Amino acid sequence: MERRLLAGFSLVVVVAAVAAGPLGIAGLSLFPSSGEFLLPVSRALSEQIHYARLLGSSPPV
Repeated sequence: MERRLLAGFSLVVVVAAVAAGPLGIAGLSLFPSSGEFLLPVSRALSEQIHYARLLGSSPPV
């Protein structure tokens, strides 16, 4: 019984991980250098905000 429960839980974790990738990792982005969580309106926008805070300007596109 316990083994089946563990196997079922493992399957749910794997499916959730695969589904979370394209969805922006559950709706949160963490930039380790600034230590802040940002809601990703889009990944590109989040990256531009991140670089603007680090470098004082946005990276070349």
